[in-house]
Amino acid sequence: MITLLLFAATVAQPKWSGTLCVSDAAIVEHRQTGCSATTSSLVVVAPGKPLLWRSASGDRFVALRPATRDVDLASANGTIAFSIAPPRTKRRGVADPTSVTIARADKSVSWRFRVPASARPHPFTIAVEPGAYSLTVDGPHARPLQRGPINVVAATEKIADLGQLRLEGALLVRGRVADAATRRPVGGAFVSTEDRKVSATTTDDGVFELEVVTPPPWRIVTAHSAFATNIAEIARTDDDTLFLPIELHRGSTLVVDLELPPGIEHAKVSLFRKREKLDEREAGEERRVSFVKVDPCDYTIVVRGDGPLEQKRVNVHVADVPETLVAITIAPTMIDARVMHGSERLPHAHLVITQQTGLKGEATVDADGELRMTAWEHGTFLVQVEHEALPAPFQTLKELDDTSVAQWQLVVPDQRLVGHVVDAETGAGVPEATVQLESSGNGMSFSRSLTTDRGGNFEFVGTPGEQTITVWAAGYAVARDIRFTLDESQKVHDVVVRVQKQDTLELSVVDASGSPIADAIVLSDLANGGNEYDFIGHTDASGVVRVSIRGDSSKLVYVVPTAGSFAIAAIARDQRHITVPAPVASMNVIARTTTGEAATNVSLLLKYNGAFVPMAVARLVQRTSGTFRTDITGQATLRSLPAGIYGIWPYQTPEEADAIVRGLAAAPAPVEVALTAGRADVRLTFKSIEKP
Repeated sequence: MITLLLFAATVAQPKWSGTLCVSDAAIVEHRQTGCSATTSSLVVVAPGKPLLWRSASGDRFVALRPATRDVDLASANGTIAFSIAPPRTKRRGVADPTSVTIARADKSVSWRFRVPASARPHPFTIAVEPGAYSLTVDGPHARPLQRGPINVVAATEKIADLGQLRLEGALLVRGRVADAATRRPVGGAFVSTEDRKVSATTTDDGVFELEVVTPPPWRIVTAHSAFATNIAEIARTDDDTLFLPIELHRGSTLVVDLELPPGIEHAKVSLFRKREKLDEREAGEERRVSFVKVDPCDYTIVVRGDGPLEQKRVNVHVADVPETLVAITIAPTMIDARVMHGSERLPHAHLVITQQTGLKGEATVDADGELRMTAWEHGTFLVQVEHEALPAPFQTLKELDDTSVAQWQLVVPDQRLVGHVVDAETGAGVPEATVQLESSGNGMSFSRSLTTDRGGNFEFVGTPGEQTITVWAAGYAVARDIRFTLDESQKVHDVVVRVQKQDTLELSVVDASGSPIADAIVLSDLANGGNEYDFIGHTDASGVVRVSIRGDSSKLVYVVPTAGSFAIAAIARDQRHITVPAPVASMNVIARTTTGEAATNVSLLLKYNGAFVPMAVARLVQRTSGTFRTDITGQATLRSLPAGIYGIWPYQTPEEADAIVRGLAAAPAPVEVALTAGRADVRLTFKSIEKP
């Protein structure tokens, strides 16, 4: 008996076996017309045309735009590496094919290829020429994922590793639009995202469906000719499908009656919701404007004249009633301003005038350094003086009372504060260092900052009084509390700031799934109740930022991503990784007095899992989470927060905040709440104080 043994032989493919695609356009896509098979790295192409090569195994790519006819694919000595993880979706998956686009930072050329589901878990490498690039991963029913700028260097051992990239499923918003009064469905309503890139029209049953691919938070706008426009805000959802019931109100007519000063014939009246201008009307002889179909909500009315400070802001709450009447009286103050530089007039100086209410105006004085203008608001104004003769803009505070005429003498001190930031060991100037100067004198305090030049030099306009300098420089320890006094007799004061070098480490910032978080703001070393901080930088496309650290010590770091949430963690040489919790929680703070009235303008200090959230961090978190202060209805809604234990301290004045911060270590929070995924209502009650 003869037994025949069969052996299977595996033939290895050549390293450069694959497919080469060349394009006449600025984008080249794999498997388009003009593709051919390759077995060698040496190829012949038309000069100047972009090419994309893909290996037979599908995990290696070369993206080039060669200037010559003969090209060696192996000459691309920069590498981008990444892998694509399966999406986390609950009801709908991300359909094939997933596409990857890599482009030069200047968008002059891009390359695109598809990745089947079977290949997603495997790592990919793209060989490119050195330079700056961006990378986008997208697919049906998915939110595009972007990384960039990606700085690729010419080194075989240095790879721009983006780690694992995970697509998030698009949000499918399904809903029903109904009349708030009758509960009947509203057909023909236009429902869209705020940018109107995705939209739908409701059926006769009031039903609609939208697929939203942008990251949270979302704003869904619903409009119908018979109703007030509705804006629904969605902070976050753990699912990829959301049912959104929408009720439309017939809306209120907001009537604004103006009492304008003599000589003012017209004014513009704008209606804002938060910072968004909804409408603008012209008030002429009738001195009355009306905004129709206004949805119940909080608004700001801004009245403007022709002058830079002819602005008046009034907050108003519109209830679900047929008409809301607001009367606004303009009480003008004529300001006679004069700008001096020491004892000399400063001709043609430019003034930038702002107020905490949001008012901003700009004006230029005449050849005699004088200016006459009318102001419609009163209170404290920050005036910034700019002129080519000044080393840096000069700032001062001016008070404006409810009077008919005011004199503003703006005196820029004829003094210079000249400084130098140098390496403490070598004495060499440190360029691009951030210098902050705090000046205190004559009952006023100012904070100004600028960046040193190539030689480490800087210069401020001198302000008599106590001075404090703080310096931040990459790779150096922060130089703090450099104090001195500048008296009026000193025309020039010279100061040298010596900074000590520090070691740096690469800090990796990822989300709850382990994916890198790009463009997150990283802070550290906060002081003075969290009003002072060290800005470390933004994370790069790989979620990495370089942090200075001294020896074996640890450093407390605060991370605030652009998409919401935050993290507080201590880092050290052996702890270089921070995971930011998902922004799944929201908190609606309802502040009331014991008599049931709304407690307005109540600010909030927070602790998160036992760690104080400094004010500087809170200001950054507010960009995505909402304000930490109650509005005219006594409410403050904080969205996109991480789940955890929150301690809450209410306050109204800076002095109260300082006292709270000083006692935070020992004092328990008056209110403590455990936030989980979803929304929680937190009620604060304050004792009513009878007015005399």
